[in-house]
Amino acid sequence: MRVGQIHTDRTARLVVPVVFFLTGLGLLAIGLAVVFTSGSTIVELPPSSWPVVALVHGFTLGFLTLVMMGALYQLTPVLTNQPPISPRWIWPQGIGYLAGLAGFIGGLVRARPLWLAAGGSLLLLSILGFAVLIASRLVRQKIWTIPLLFIATAVAYLVLTACMGSWLAWGYLGLPVTPLKPLWVHFSVGLGGWLGFLLMGVSYRLWLMFLPSRKQPQWWQWTYGLQQSAVITGIVSGFMGWRAGFIGAWLLAMGAWGTWAWDILGLVRANRLFRHEPALWLPAVGGLFAGFAWIGGLMTWLNVVQWWRAILVAYVVGWVGLSFLGFVQKIIAFLLWLHRYSHVHGQGKMPRLTDIFPPRWSFVVAASTIPGVTLWVVGWTISAVDVARTGVAVLGLGVIILTVAILVALVRKLKPRPLSTSG
Repeated sequence: MRVGQIHTDRTARLVVPVVFFLTGLGLLAIGLAVVFTSGSTIVELPPSSWPVVALVHGFTLGFLTLVMMGALYQLTPVLTNQPPISPRWIWPQGIGYLAGLAGFIGGLVRARPLWLAAGGSLLLLSILGFAVLIASRLVRQKIWTIPLLFIATAVAYLVLTACMGSWLAWGYLGLPVTPLKPLWVHFSVGLGGWLGFLLMGVSYRLWLMFLPSRKQPQWWQWTYGLQQSAVITGIVSGFMGWRAGFIGAWLLAMGAWGTWAWDILGLVRANRLFRHEPALWLPAVGGLFAGFAWIGGLMTWLNVVQWWRAILVAYVVGWVGLSFLGFVQKIIAFLLWLHRYSHVHGQGKMPRLTDIFPPRWSFVVAASTIPGVTLWVVGWTISAVDVARTGVAVLGLGVIILTVAILVALVRKLKPRPLSTSG
C-alpha cells in the first residue's frame, strides 16, 4: 500500500470525521432495530405511509448523509490540497443537523405536522451550512477533476432535495402543495442526485487511492453524463407526470451504473491487492446490489413485479450503505496512519494501512454485513418476513462489530508507541 501517494499535511482533524462516522453507524443500528422489531408491520404498510417514510429518511438522512458529511469534511481539503475546514464551523452544523433530523423523524412517527415542518426547516438550514463549507473549498479549485465534479454536483442536488423535502413537509400543514409530483422529483434528486453522484465520485477517488494502479478509469466522464441526464430527465418527468419519461430516466441511470461498474471492475482486476483487502469487498458487492435495484426497479415500474421495498433496501443499504461501510474502514485507517506517522514520513519503512486496521476485522465485518443485506433483500423480495428479519439481525451484528473495531483501533493507535517497521 503506497500511502505516500495520498499523504498531505492539510488533512482535517481526526475527531471530525470519526464523530460523524460513529454517529451515522449508531443511527443505522437504531434503524435496523426498528426494522427487526416491527418488520411484519412495515411490510403491510403502503409506501406513502408516515412510518415507512420515516424509516427511509432515517437510513438516508441519519446513516448515509452523516457518514458522507464526515467523509467530505475529510476528503474535500485533501482533494483540493487546501487547509482543513475549522471545527468551530463544523460542530454547529452537525448539531443543528441532528436536532433537525430528530424533529423531522419525530414528526413523521408521531404524525405531528408542526414537528415535521420545524425539523425539516432546521435540516434545510444545516444542509445549506454544510454546502457552504464544502463550496468554500471547491470554489478555490483552479483545476477540476471528474471526482470533484461528481462531489460538487452531489452537494448541489443535496440542497435541491432538501428544498423539495421542506416543501413537502410544509405541505402537510395544509399549504397549497400537490404532493405526488414533487414526491417523485424528491425521489429522483435524493436517490439519484445526492446519493448516486456522491457514491460514484467518491468511489472513483477512493478506489484510486486505496488500489493504486497505472490503469485509470476510461469511462467516468460517460458515467457523469449519463447520471446527469438520468436525474434531469427524472426531475422533468416527475413534475410533468410522465411515466414513460421516468422509465427513460431509469434506463439512463442503469447505463450510468453499467459504465461505473465497468470502470471499478477494471481497477479491481488491475490490483491483486484487492483479494487481501476485505474492506473493499463491501463496495464491490454493493455494485451487484445496485444492478438488482436498477433491473428490479424497472420491472416494478412496468408492473411486472412489485418489489419496491426490496429495491429500496438494495439501493440504499446494499449499494450505498455497504460501499460506505467498506470505505469508512479505509478512511479510519488512513486518518490513524496520518495521526501517528505523518511526522516521520520518508524515514525508513512505513507501516501499511492494514497494520492500522487489521484485515481480520474487515473480514468479520464483510462476513456478516454482506449475508445480512442479502437475506434482507431476498426476504422482502419473496415476502418472507422471517428471512428479512434474520438478515437485519445479521447486518446489525456486522454494524456492531465494525463500531467496536473502530473504537478499538482508536484506543490502541492513539497511544504513543514507537514507529513500527512492518511492511
